[in-house]
Amino acid sequence: MLLSKALCFLFLPLVYVPMAGVVLVDGTGNAGNGKVCALPNAFTVTDDLYALELRVEQTDAHVSYLVATIDFHNDSYAASPLSNNDFTGLFTLDVADFPYIRLDDAIEETPRSVETNERGGNAPVNWLREKTTYRRILHINTNEDFDAGGKATFTIEPRCTFENIPFIIKNRGGVLSIEKWEC
Repeated sequence: MLLSKALCFLFLPLVYVPMAGVVLVDGTGNAGNGKVCALPNAFTVTDDLYALELRVEQTDAHVSYLVATIDFHNDSYAASPLSNNDFTGLFTLDVADFPYIRLDDAIEETPRSVETNERGGNAPVNWLREKTTYRRILHINTNEDFDAGGKATFTIEPRCTFENIPFIIKNRGGVLSIEKWEC
């Protein structure tokens, strides 16, 4: 049982499920008349060392973003994906690799982390110690409804644990939503 839960946690988030014939219902129980009703566009995972909010944003110019905001508590920290070395456990955002959805390689970090030689390491690392937001462009190449898994991963210090937060991005009628993936 424990092994099956572990396998679910590691592998299920990177799947793609095309949707067909889905009827969306509004809060009254009535069919949405072709409209997408009340899809969640964010969720937050909280821990004693951090709070991580994941959300999707869509602009009027039809550009979609996967956005992650991490806030640190109790003197915790993590390594920025913009670190220029082989450091393991950098903060990452991934989505399933399918033709209909892809994350842009560029990542925007606000505020920008600063390279330091803290913790006595041999190579400098960009440590994150304050609330930081990451934005990556989501390329959606279909008008079809779909579900695509993804995950946010990072090592939270000083606890030194690898955090793996799975999620599902859903496209319903051209509107994106995101939910925490529960195995």
